[in-house]
Amino acid sequence: ILQNHLKEQPEIGIIYYDDEAGIKGGVYRFISGRLKKVERHPEALVLDQNIRINCEEILGIQGEIFETDF
Repeated sequence: ILQNHLKEQPEIGIIYYDDEAGIKGGVYRFISGRLKKVERHPEALVLDQNIRINCEEILGIQGEIFETDF
Protein backbone atom coordinates (compact mmCIF):
# COMPACT_ATOMS: atom_id res chain seq x y z
CA ILE A 1 0.00 0.00 0.00
CA LEU A 2 2.79 2.44 0.90
CA GLN A 3 4.63 1.86 -2.39
CA ASN A 4 1.40 2.41 -4.36
CA HIS A 5 0.88 5.84 -2.77
CA LEU A 6 4.50 6.99 -2.56
CA LYS A 7 4.16 9.64 -5.30
CA GLU A 8 1.40 11.31 -3.28
CA GLN A 9 3.67 11.58 -0.21
CA PRO A 10 0.79 10.59 2.08
CA GLU A 11 0.53 11.78 5.67
CA ILE A 12 1.05 8.78 7.96
CA GLY A 13 1.48 8.15 11.66
CA ILE A 14 3.94 5.55 12.97
CA ILE A 15 4.18 3.92 16.38
CA TYR A 16 7.70 2.57 16.84
CA TYR A 17 10.07 1.23 19.47
CA ASP A 18 13.02 3.49 20.35
CA ASP A 19 15.71 1.59 22.26
CA GLU A 20 18.16 4.50 22.03
CA ALA A 21 16.01 6.88 24.07
CA GLY A 22 18.35 6.69 27.05
CA ILE A 23 15.71 4.84 29.06
CA LYS A 24 16.43 1.29 30.19
CA GLY A 25 14.27 -1.02 28.12
CA GLY A 26 13.44 1.67 25.54
CA VAL A 27 10.15 3.43 24.84
CA TYR A 28 7.38 3.43 22.27
CA ARG A 29 7.00 6.67 20.33
CA PHE A 30 4.50 8.13 17.87
CA ILE A 31 5.55 10.31 14.97
CA SER A 32 3.64 11.65 11.99
CA GLY A 33 4.76 13.12 8.71
CA ARG A 34 4.70 12.79 4.94
CA LEU A 35 6.17 9.58 3.52
CA LYS A 36 9.07 10.39 1.19
CA LYS A 37 10.72 7.03 0.57
CA VAL A 38 10.55 3.31 1.27
CA GLU A 39 14.07 1.89 1.58
CA ARG A 40 14.70 -1.78 0.81
CA HIS A 41 18.11 -2.56 2.38
CA PRO A 42 17.88 -2.17 5.29
CA GLU A 43 14.11 -1.81 5.26
CA ALA A 44 13.03 1.61 6.52
CA LEU A 45 10.50 4.37 5.99
CA VAL A 46 11.74 7.91 5.44
CA LEU A 47 9.45 10.79 6.35
CA ASP A 48 9.76 14.48 5.55
CA GLN A 49 12.64 16.23 7.32
CA ASN A 50 14.64 13.00 6.60
CA ILE A 51 13.29 11.16 9.65
CA ARG A 52 14.17 7.46 9.14
CA ILE A 53 12.36 4.66 10.98
CA ASN A 54 13.59 1.07 10.64
CA CYS A 55 10.74 -1.26 9.69
CA GLU A 56 11.74 -3.82 12.34
CA GLU A 57 11.00 -1.18 15.01
CA ILE A 58 7.52 -0.30 13.72
CA LEU A 59 4.57 -1.47 15.80
CA GLY A 60 1.84 0.19 13.71
CA ILE A 61 1.13 2.61 10.87
CA GLN A 62 -2.00 4.67 10.37
CA GLY A 63 -3.26 7.08 7.76
CA GLU A 64 -6.04 7.79 5.29
CA ILE A 65 -4.42 5.56 2.66
CA PHE A 66 -5.33 2.55 4.79
CA GLU A 67 -9.03 3.47 4.99
CA THR A 68 -11.29 1.87 2.40
CA ASP A 69 -14.96 2.21 1.55
CA PHE A 70 -16.89 -1.04 1.19
